[in-house]
Amino acid sequence: MTLFGRRCVVQVDTLRIEGLDVRFTIELDEKLYGKAEISIFNLNRDHRKKLEDAKDVDVELLAGYQNNTLELLCAGTMREVFSQRDHPDWITTIKTGDGDKASSARLNRSYSAGTQKSTLWKDLVDAIKATGIGAGNAIEAFENGEYANGIKELLHGGAVQGSAMGQLREMAKSANLDLSIQEGELLLTQVGQPLSTTAVVLSPTSGLIGSPQAGTKGEVKARALLLPGLKPKRQVEIKSELVSGMYVITKAKYTGDTSGNDWYADIICKGL
Repeated sequence: MTLFGRRCVVQVDTLRIEGLDVRFTIELDEKLYGKAEISIFNLNRDHRKKLEDAKDVDVELLAGYQNNTLELLCAGTMREVFSQRDHPDWITTIKTGDGDKASSARLNRSYSAGTQKSTLWKDLVDAIKATGIGAGNAIEAFENGEYANGIKELLHGGAVQGSAMGQLREMAKSANLDLSIQEGELLLTQVGQPLSTTAVVLSPTSGLIGSPQAGTKGEVKARALLLPGLKPKRQVEIKSELVSGMYVITKAKYTGDTSGNDWYADIICKGL
């Protein structure tokens, strides 16, 4: 991959923004919702007004390099937007949250004793899908989950009332699964295990910047160029003088500036 010529695209509802200077900070976590702050320079008046009038619309940011496929770094719901004058520029700032919609999902339903847990699981996923969040790998992951004592039915029945995400997270724990929302989709993986994808290799010749740092609780912190695949639950192989081995990313923070110095991914990972 040739890493030159920064490129960034911001999609807000039906408005596609490309060719303007953009700064962004995006934070992703393997168990929590992601968040982003995106600043766009010198949108015209009509586009600034269109964004300021929008409510709860989808926001995506893709970034990478010229002549390469762009990486989707965030996909969330617009929480806030405002424009301010900083002579000679107009700067429009957008704040987003990945998974905000899911927090509004509710399920109120009764289940009889003997009901398969897969029925409740599907109802919870459907409630979340109704808010605009994709099912992702939720159904497949549940079917492959490792339940305590192998019990896959509701022994006593009962009523489910309240947050669908809260209930789904509890069921995921019982199936030894981690649950998060990444890029607007439900994502479940075995606890402590990565997605079944090829590891990104980070070395001084393949994007690694400086020396990784070994932290507490077996964590490793590293900085790299903004490369595809450096996301939570992905595998990464670090090759450096002090730290080497296979790891799974637990957190990622992207900082980018199309006209400045920043174009980095800061990751925290744990050994496999």
